[in-house]
Amino acid sequence: MRKKLLFVLGTAMTISLCMPVLSQADEWHQDSTGWWYEIDDDDDDDDYDDYAKDGWKLIDQKWYYFDAAGYMKTGWIHLDDDWYYLNSDGSLLTNAYTPDGYWVNHDGEWDDDDRYDDDRYDNDDRYDDDRYDDDDDRYDDDRYDDDDDDDRYDD
Repeated sequence: MRKKLLFVLGTAMTISLCMPVLSQADEWHQDSTGWWYEIDDDDDDDDYDDYAKDGWKLIDQKWYYFDAAGYMKTGWIHLDDDWYYLNSDGSLLTNAYTPDGYWVNHDGEWDDDDRYDDDRYDNDDRYDDDRYDDDDDRYDDDRYDDDDDDDRYDD
């Protein structure tokens, strides 16, 4: 009987110690408006959780931007005279070209001096095909020329 009581008390204590850890996890939520991020803030005296809103938030080593209502933004955003591109998952794109061809630097800011050219393959020799140029004699075939001196094709 004593072993059973100790086992039950030990199990109850273990569960009670784990419960606060489980309920303290920050987590993503989605509703009909969009995605938002719940922050379990143990520093507050109230029983309510907070959520990311009106600014940048670093989550799992990625930066996200949330509007005043707390919803995650995607696509282009304009802040303090700078443009930023947020991927479809909301994370800030850095050191890369955006899907529409603009370069964003290591801070995620658009570099308005750098945009790739849609004709970026024009100088690539792999796409040059001069086999059929008039100056190339390798593909000239005079067998069917209408030449009076050659009777091989006459009836």
